[in-house]
Amino acid sequence: MQGMHISGSESASVSPSKSRAQKKSWYADVLVWLGGFLLLTLSVICITFLLTPDRSIGDLSQGAAASRHTSASGVSGGKSLGTDVIEVVEMHQDTIKEGISDGSGIITHSSDKGSREKWEHGTIEYPPTLHFPPSVADVPEELPEGIAYPQYRPLLDILADWNPDIADPPSHFTETIQHFDFSNATERAMAATFRNAELPFKVYNVPEFEEVRQKWTDGYLIRQMGTNSKVHVEKSDTNHFMYWTGRNLRTRTKKTSRDTRQPGTSNSVESWEAPTDILRDGEMMFPEWLKIAKNADKLKPPSVNSTHFYFMHSSLKGDQGDTFIARDLRVFSSGLKNFFIVRPDLNKGIQCRFGMRGIIAEAHYDGGRNNVVMIKGAKRYILTAPDQCKYLNLIADRDHPSYRHSTIDWSDPVAAKKNFQGATGIDTIVRTGEMLYIPSYWIHYIISLNYSIQCNSRSGPPPEEEGLEDIDKCMHDDKFKNKMRKAHGRRKRKVY
Repeated sequence: MQGMHISGSESASVSPSKSRAQKKSWYADVLVWLGGFLLLTLSVICITFLLTPDRSIGDLSQGAAASRHTSASGVSGGKSLGTDVIEVVEMHQDTIKEGISDGSGIITHSSDKGSREKWEHGTIEYPPTLHFPPSVADVPEELPEGIAYPQYRPLLDILADWNPDIADPPSHFTETIQHFDFSNATERAMAATFRNAELPFKVYNVPEFEEVRQKWTDGYLIRQMGTNSKVHVEKSDTNHFMYWTGRNLRTRTKKTSRDTRQPGTSNSVESWEAPTDILRDGEMMFPEWLKIAKNADKLKPPSVNSTHFYFMHSSLKGDQGDTFIARDLRVFSSGLKNFFIVRPDLNKGIQCRFGMRGIIAEAHYDGGRNNVVMIKGAKRYILTAPDQCKYLNLIADRDHPSYRHSTIDWSDPVAAKKNFQGATGIDTIVRTGEMLYIPSYWIHYIISLNYSIQCNSRSGPPPEEEGLEDIDKCMHDDKFKNKMRKAHGRRKRKVY
């Protein structure tokens, strides 16, 4: 019993230090185990990174070219992209896989006589499908007689047949722009040949855009923008809206007072007057604008000499989900190379314009490949090639608030007859679910036929700067011509 007592006393006096030693030993074992596990995990990740092919989007015309902005894990701009985004962009397959190559083979089937489609205003007639543009044909002399693209018409005839101040389309409208089913891989490859040739075309059945079209109900848009005062709303006493920016005014002489730079007032130096009023933040919210736009569709007031409001909202470059526009239009905002955004590094964000019946956006050009998708409603686009700029009296002064825009009122028959003798153009209606590709430097004049939502995104000029030389001849602002920029790793070139 005494031995047991001594043993118990020794045990009581020694066990705390032994316990601490055992705990330290256990902690050390755990740390060693965790360190080994982390080292093994990092090794696996590194090996996987090295062995996994790039997940950037394959360009339709040049195969699976890797995007400089996308890592192997599908991370773009520092943000992780969901698998749905990766799947969306990877559906854009290479043209070669579809048996389509630029300029060779049969350009169109002799049995293809085009198609006709009914819509709410009557019928629209579409031309036969061309597999590639005639201008890139390997053997031009083997092309069928009369094949040409684009098919231009005298601009005076286009305007006389359907005056831009009339929002209602004719009962029968003939399209001349190529029209491709994007969900059909072969037709999608055909569309790529026109994109690569810097020629206008339209696509439809784009799954990403169809989802947005169904999602953007009135209720959804009100939830997203109903209380947002940081939107852009312009007011015009007519149906004409000439773009202008106050940024250019800040570069003018200091003699120009603050008051003369406000909307609706004259510039004392240049005798310039803002063509529209820009409403203050919160002065008109989206629900109020939507009600006005819907009423215009019901009442159909005359476009001329009546007040119109143009509602705009945008997603800035680099926005990968901060706004609902960027979240929903991921094919534009992902930062990944795809059919629409071929140079993500030159992407300018997403601009959405909510038009009401009769609104005219005056003619202008943009310096980047422009993808215009119609989410709701319909708009009429009159396009002219860059070499037609000589007829349009574009504002060449880069310091002018409406730089790049035509000063001619296209809806005025007298002004049109005076200026457009010899000018040619293309007339097209872009309807819900369609996307219009406007090549760089092409001039476009836009008419909203009803309540419409149009979103567009640009991604810089093409590699060969098609159209720039023609625009150069029309723009005589030497100050701006001397500004150069680097493009595609070559010497700096002029851009407008």
